[in-house]
Amino acid sequence: MFGLDFWKKTLIDKGYEVVEKRLDVETLVKQRILKEPYTKEPYKLHDAVMLYRDSYVEAAVLVFDKLPSRGECVRFARQWRSNPELLNMLASRPPLKKIAYALIESALLGNAASGIDKLPQGELISLLRALR
Repeated sequence: MFGLDFWKKTLIDKGYEVVEKRLDVETLVKQRILKEPYTKEPYKLHDAVMLYRDSYVEAAVLVFDKLPSRGECVRFARQWRSNPELLNMLASRPPLKKIAYALIESALLGNAASGIDKLPQGELISLLRALR
């Protein structure tokens, strides 16, 4: 019902430039985007395809053996979003961290120039806290 073709068509209809790129499931596990249970039964992930990605939005389709429950989907989305790789990279580069902090702070004050002002305020605040 909501397979790869459905999501490709939906994104194209909404004006996104779709570029299909297969993601390696093992790499997603190593980067802690996916946790081990998603590579095992009953919700074994067979395929992960990135359809769109820019500085603010990612659209990926995940193909499972069995359709996960809504709760499992929410858990997966949180894991994807909370991947610490970016924050670790910023923490190891103080000048970059300072710039990221200033951009997020500026977005919270309503400055649309950075583009990240489209993120929910709660997410921006969480990012600021994580960067401290």
